Amino acid sequence: MYCGEHKSAESYLVDFYALKKQKNETLLVFNQRFCSIYYGIPLEIRPTEKTAMIYYVMGLHSELALFLLEGKSSSLKILFEDALEVEENIIASRRIREQADFENLHLLELAKCQYILDFELEGK
Repeated sequence: MYCGEHKSAESYLVDFYALKKQKNETLLVFNQRFCSIYYGIPLEIRPTEKTAMIYYVMGLHSELALFLLEGKSSSLKILFEDALEVEENIIASRRIREQADFENLHLLELAKCQYILDFELEGK
């Protein structure tokens, strides 16, 4: 036991290695939870920062993780900042895509109406 805590060394590591971002959890909250667990591990058994960076990315959803794996973050702090930036870009991209889909749907509806009108006019 460490510093009067009632946790075994294994339980610290189990908690750390099991970290996953929850579906409805913000990235900022996940980052705070990740830091709390990681820096709560006693130094004697704490994984290296590079190992923590790997497990951090593995704990994220696949779309975000894919972009982060291509980056070259040099520290856990920079990785957190990069993740927040990438997440903002993903959200903005989705909004743009949804707006474009809505506009295209509107244009498709107009085209269908025109087709029906043309068909009816030809039939008369």
